[in-house]
Amino acid sequence: MLSEIQNKVVSPVYTIPEDVLVEIFNWVIYGLTADNEPKRTSIGHDVRAIYRQLYELIGVCSSWRDTIIHRGSFWSIVPVFDECGCSRQLLSTVMERSLFRSDGARISFAIDSSLDPATFLRPLLNYGSRIRAFNIKTPYRPLDTVSQLIASSSPGTLSELAIYFTDDWDLRRGIKRPIELPFQQQERFNQILGFLCSLRLRNFYIDLHDVSFARLVELKVEEVILGSPQMVRRLFRAISSASNLQYLGLNFISSYSSSDVDTVEEDSFTISLSNLRIVHLSVAWFNDFEMVFKSFVPRNEKWIIFLQDRCLFGAQPPPTPEQLVPLLQGFNIDTLILEGRYNSDWLDGSELSQLLRAVPSIKTLKLNSWSINQQHWEALTRAPSWIGADTITLPLLRDLYMYDARISDENGIRAVVSSHNIQKLHLAGFLFDEDHDRKMRPIADDDDIVVWLASNISDFRLIRHNLSSYKSITAEWHLW
Repeated sequence: MLSEIQNKVVSPVYTIPEDVLVEIFNWVIYGLTADNEPKRTSIGHDVRAIYRQLYELIGVCSSWRDTIIHRGSFWSIVPVFDECGCSRQLLSTVMERSLFRSDGARISFAIDSSLDPATFLRPLLNYGSRIRAFNIKTPYRPLDTVSQLIASSSPGTLSELAIYFTDDWDLRRGIKRPIELPFQQQERFNQILGFLCSLRLRNFYIDLHDVSFARLVELKVEEVILGSPQMVRRLFRAISSASNLQYLGLNFISSYSSSDVDTVEEDSFTISLSNLRIVHLSVAWFNDFEMVFKSFVPRNEKWIIFLQDRCLFGAQPPPTPEQLVPLLQGFNIDTLILEGRYNSDWLDGSELSQLLRAVPSIKTLKLNSWSINQQHWEALTRAPSWIGADTITLPLLRDLYMYDARISDENGIRAVVSSHNIQKLHLAGFLFDEDHDRKMRPIADDDDIVVWLASNISDFRLIRHNLSSYKSITAEWHLW
């Protein structure tokens, strides 16, 4: 393809203004979509794709090579990988070359390495004043070196910070303690954090106490045990200061669920963010769930909520599904993800119906690892609008996802699809075979229900491999 481009434009290339050529290169290199947003996959894939495009464009002609080599912004993303697949060169060579060619431009470090960060981060301290973004994915707890590197920047210079600690040793032990920074660096860190536009933390937590966010647009905290409820309140207080926040993700976070933990509330406060657009929420225990919805003032932001049976634990006496209903009311919940259990489902039909009726804004329902019986199908079936004006009907679902589902009563799923006029359905799981003592078997393409669904739903997919709702929440670690 590049050779064809070269043949078409090599003669008139000198007549194209350089700023126009640079804009074209940006589209090619960064894979921008029609809305000028990059397509997101994973940090490793994204950076390698960027550098692959860079080297392919360099090879087209000397004019393009000169434009790209001498434009520092094209080299502003500095890869720190074990090896660079696009050029097959050593980490140190690629990193040094990118730093040299960036030529004073503000730089973004993209780190996805199994090496100890101390081996390659210390030499980068001299670049602190130029660091625009810092994204690290590492199996090492990078506190000391990372904190030094971040502290070497200036408030307002670093705009994006993303840290993903991949080692699951703490996960296996059920421990994810918040990490506090050295006291002597805390004040400077608070200043630097306060000017961030994007902050993403996974399996790694920085205490945000006394941080006031002036510019923050995106905040994601994932897979973190915050400890005491007071630590959760500290996080919420920091969130409440982010008046520009648009995207918030609190995924698989929790505090202590033990009933003997001191849960006496501090002075009450509320979170009211007029610019907030989307909230992804998955918390472990009922006390965390309650704290979220009692702290936030509902506006027009869209909520995507993940619930599992643990949300009925964490308080004494043990909460009931009915206690979830008043917490959800009034919020614009667009997507509800319900995680089931292999041996039993924690919501029966009436409880499921009551939960859905409390949130009429739901457009998408995702059921993962549920045994869906006749009672569940009846609870999900929407009554015709002419049956009593005073009847509180189910929300009108548009999209339905069922992963790792164990389905009985095929007529039930037909009734649900017809009553909601489902537009999109993704299905993976098993059917109870009535002809073989109700043994479960994988759903197949030629099953009557699959043929019917494919004929009646515009976007129907039978998925071969069972997917986890968990993976749909904590997606691949992105470059940005």
